[in-house]
Amino acid sequence: MPIGHRTIFTFTENQPPEVVAQLSDRLRSLIVRLPGIDALQCGATSGHGHPASGFELLAIFADRMSLENFLSAPEYRSIVAELVDPQLKSRSSIQFDPPISQPDTRRSDEAAVIEVVLRERAARDTAQWDQMRSAFAADSQVSLTWFTGTGPEFVDASKDMYDRGSRGFHMIGAPSVEIVGDRALAHEGVTVYARGTLADVELDIASHGRLYQRLIKADGQWRITDLTMLYYKDVVSPVNPAADTSALADIGFPVDRPYKYLAALLDAVGYTVGPDLPGPDRPELAAQYIAAHRTWLHEPQG
Repeated sequence: MPIGHRTIFTFTENQPPEVVAQLSDRLRSLIVRLPGIDALQCGATSGHGHPASGFELLAIFADRMSLENFLSAPEYRSIVAELVDPQLKSRSSIQFDPPISQPDTRRSDEAAVIEVVLRERAARDTAQWDQMRSAFAADSQVSLTWFTGTGPEFVDASKDMYDRGSRGFHMIGAPSVEIVGDRALAHEGVTVYARGTLADVELDIASHGRLYQRLIKADGQWRITDLTMLYYKDVVSPVNPAADTSALADIGFPVDRPYKYLAALLDAVGYTVGPDLPGPDRPELAAQYIAAHRTWLHEPQG
């Protein structure tokens, strides 16, 4: 018989949104890695996009054995030990009988939204341009480090970048999805990997951030209407560990932001990078960015 489980973790100090997002992503990934989880939701008790004083996990399991296996699973225990226990003040848990419900159309919509989000990124990395194009609405907008324009124009520009020799790729975390009517907001942790040369040093650059997609359902299909990214930081390493990297200290960066190495790499091959993209170094801008997404999601729909 299905059983519900709810746990609330209370933290000793408020946790920043990026830590809460990482915790949410890793817990949600367990739904496809561990058996017997029928549904799983989690997030900050203080609301999305704000420092969190607590965190809630709500899940439905196929039976009590599945619940016990989940709580004892090394994957779950590792996540809690790494991201919860160091700041844990208290925890409370309850089990309950889940209500018997009709087929969950919301869950089907969530799965469809996730499929579109992952299809767009995978298609870009593998040069499947028709698949990538099918993920965007015709009037969609995209704003990233190197590109601002419509979704269809972004596909064309991505193909041009690929044809010029770029072979960057993305690592995507589990998407978080909120749906209100025929609108959906998805966001997921992402790392952009790129290789290039700065100051005669060949570098691998990993640019960490969080992608946000707005989606609208029309004619029974979900499509992306807006794609943007919150940039956290760059991590840089020489391709040759023995390389002399001292010349990197004299680089003239096109922007002095957390994504400055990625910006320099793009600038070196002819792409203009904007200086005002949202990131944790500009908390007011990042807060406005997230608030705008939430406002859009909850606007009245005609």
